[in-house]
Amino acid sequence: MKKGLLLINLGTPNAPSVRAVRARAYLREFLSDPRVIDLPGLIRFILLYAFILPFRPKQSAHAYQVIWTPEGSPLLTGSLALTNKVQARLADTHQVALGMRYGEPSLLQALKTLETADEIPIIPLFPHYASATTGSCLEWVSRYFSSKAIFPSLHIIRDFYQHPGFINAVSAQIKP
Repeated sequence: MKKGLLLINLGTPNAPSVRAVRARAYLREFLSDPRVIDLPGLIRFILLYAFILPFRPKQSAHAYQVIWTPEGSPLLTGSLALTNKVQARLADTHQVALGMRYGEPSLLQALKTLETADEIPIIPLFPHYASATTGSCLEWVSRYFSSKAIFPSLHIIRDFYQHPGFINAVSAQIKP
């Protein structure tokens, strides 16, 4: 049996620029998601194109410039580092892939990497469940597999904020 492991995260623009933040693959797609802005489609469209996209990308780009590192987006570099460590640990049993809901590496790319797997645990990299994050990612994965005649067994880790291992790891990071 071939096993995959899908790590999912929300995403990040590919550069800390107004153009990259505004791009379809990031802010526009993110804020078009009905799980992110829970309003009727027409109202969400007007809000997005009349009030948010003309102004918000500049503010967001500045915020990204403040946290951006020479290696790139901290969210992406941290997620890739985690993916590589998990792959090293599970190399004998699993193929591990990272997919972002918005931006790159995309969920589509990750699932194509895992297309020969018979079983895929899915671990969102958010400790808690929220419709706008975990729910949106899992809905996308569900839509992807709904078009497949045959698909793997999926096991979803919905949240892990109460798991002792997570609590211990976080508390170790913040203890003086």
